Amino acid sequence: MNRRKTHINSIKLKLYHVEKGILIPVENIANPKQGKIAEVFGAGGGTQIQLGTVVDWYEKLGLMKELK
Repeated sequence: MNRRKTHINSIKLKLYHVEKGILIPVENIANPKQGKIAEVFGAGGGTQIQLGTVVDWYEKLGLMKELK
């Protein structure tokens, strides 16, 4: 097995969701979905971002942190 494939497999192991018992594909984390929020009653029009998994995983991987 080459080094790249070994590295990818180790990442997959880190993305195992213990509570759900499933592997979360790296593509889900790397490619969040975005869309425009519909305008209703004069509000909205912003951008909505749907993450590929729960925020905890982004924090554990160092991709996101809570601002206080």
